[in-house]
Amino acid sequence: MATTFISVPIAHEALGLEQFSLWITITSILVAMQFADLGIGNALLNMVVVAHAQDDRVGARKAVASSIGILVILCVTILAFFGVLYPILDWKGIYNISTTGVGAEAGLATAIMVTCLALNLPLLTAQRVQMGYQDGLKANMWISLGALFSLAGVLACSRMEFGLLAFVLATLGGPMVAAATCWIYEFSFSRPWLFPTFRYFDVATSRRVIKFGGLWALFQLMAFVGTALDNVIISYNFGAEAVAKYAVMSKLLTGLLVAQMLSAPLWPAFAEAIERGDLVWARRTFKRSMIICAGLGLTGGAVMAFLSPWIVRKWMGEELIPGLVLTAGFAIWCVIANFFAAISALMSSEKHLLTLTKLTATGAFISFGLKILVIPSLGPDFVIWATILGYGMILLPGIWIAQRQLLSRQ
Repeated sequence: MATTFISVPIAHEALGLEQFSLWITITSILVAMQFADLGIGNALLNMVVVAHAQDDRVGARKAVASSIGILVILCVTILAFFGVLYPILDWKGIYNISTTGVGAEAGLATAIMVTCLALNLPLLTAQRVQMGYQDGLKANMWISLGALFSLAGVLACSRMEFGLLAFVLATLGGPMVAAATCWIYEFSFSRPWLFPTFRYFDVATSRRVIKFGGLWALFQLMAFVGTALDNVIISYNFGAEAVAKYAVMSKLLTGLLVAQMLSAPLWPAFAEAIERGDLVWARRTFKRSMIICAGLGLTGGAVMAFLSPWIVRKWMGEELIPGLVLTAGFAIWCVIANFFAAISALMSSEKHLLTLTKLTATGAFISFGLKILVIPSLGPDFVIWATILGYGMILLPGIWIAQRQLLSRQ
């Protein structure tokens, strides 16, 4: 959070409005494209949880080796596929860029993003293993180190007056270096018995990983379609410069999604409790987490509603201060996104993920449909309201379904 708040105004000052908008759009796409690993990383996390609950080291070894093998193949496939598409696509048209020089850099900046995305796929398995064993502190320390590497790169680019490509590489390369170091540490020093070898690559385990991963990929794809394409939709319909205000508000929102951060460790904890049959703890913790997430959502929404214009003025300057429509929209979305965190944490286990995916898909289709059909005639500030309508309609059904999932296992 801190590195984001520091790096965004630095990039804005160093790059200018159009390049800044392109930088923030491309880097945001990478962060949001969690489905690119086809759900293999999250499938691995859940399988590690189950193996840990059953004290099954062999099962954990097979899950790690099979998952990493699949992800290496996927990494090569993504790079090859993008290599074929790169010279064909009109990058200037995709991002609706008016400046010729910036248009030429758009394709190269996207290539850097895709390369970092592909190389990260097998590297991030180490953090999934740490989360599966509920070593969230270790995983978050490595993530924080990557953020610091990213900030150091952005500062260096600004000081040396580098352009868009260097900023994109610095922003995305820092976390990748940290992930690679974490991978070496986890499988060579922390849990060397999990080091992936061909001996433990198992066909049956691979099929299970792909099957469960496919469901995860669908869930993450729906979340991506519903919430993560906003900058691209705005850029395509209204031009790259129109992204800036919306993107700044999105960055501010990430610092207020505290419930999502706090509920993340509950995902493996809920999964292990359900696997062990400790439903009393699961029900009690779910009720408490709902109350906490609601309180955090209302607090974050109040900050967005009453303080975001002042924060943006001090943070980014007068030209990016949001209007009332945009401010109110992000305030309401902050409440909904935080409140939904507890539901997602409970239903992310292998037993409940299908139901969560159906809920998310419903919200995503409503949200995306509104953005495509209605928003072009209303303006960029109304994009967030399409998200509110889509996901607001599934909030109450989501609470009811989550509670029934626990009660049905009595």
